[in-house]
Amino acid sequence: IKCAISVLEIADDDVLRDIFGFSEGGINKQSGRTNALRLRYGDRKRGGGPATVENLWQVPITSFEEACDIISDAFQSKSLRKIWREEGGHGHFVVTIICRGDIAHEESCIQVVDLASADCQTTAKTSASRVSSIRKSLSALRGILGELAKHPPNVSTKSALPVSFRECTLTKVLQRNLEGHDSDGLSRAVVIGCVNPCGRDYSQTLRTVD
Repeated sequence: IKCAISVLEIADDDVLRDIFGFSEGGINKQSGRTNALRLRYGDRKRGGGPATVENLWQVPITSFEEACDIISDAFQSKSLRKIWREEGGHGHFVVTIICRGDIAHEESCIQVVDLASADCQTTAKTSASRVSSIRKSLSALRGILGELAKHPPNVSTKSALPVSFRECTLTKVLQRNLEGHDSDGLSRAVVIGCVNPCGRDYSQTLRTVD
């Protein structure tokens, strides 16, 4: 089994960043990592189906510890931190681990998502479009998770879902895992909410639970 990891930042609905491309460590000594990222759909004719990100760097890994070291190194990038300071915050992060077997089309995909919060953006620096984009994507994801809970795609037909994955870039990228497009057609989704009983975080905690 061969595994590879990638880290994507969805800074805005039309701004994608390859986090590994900013790494200042040993993994980024190769050239040719500046190609623009773009979405590619499984069904090109209709522009539908699960989306993948073209030109996103997938770094081979052999252990969980190695993956943690690579991610930690990338997030220490001074240029990346400068961008976030100038923009007043970061976007959604999508960590994708793909494992492929020896049999053709034998593949599994794990996605770990760190969602941005519009409340945590520095309003003095963050554009109104960035805040609006974050809120739109969170709303779209909430709607999809709610409908999937009512109509699991492994039980009912996928066409029965009344919510579209094409509302924003975040849901397009997550569609494959949420609907179950692996070789066995199965998928699992776990949502972890970060809450705080402190009074000053009450409104944000309430929105997280919602």
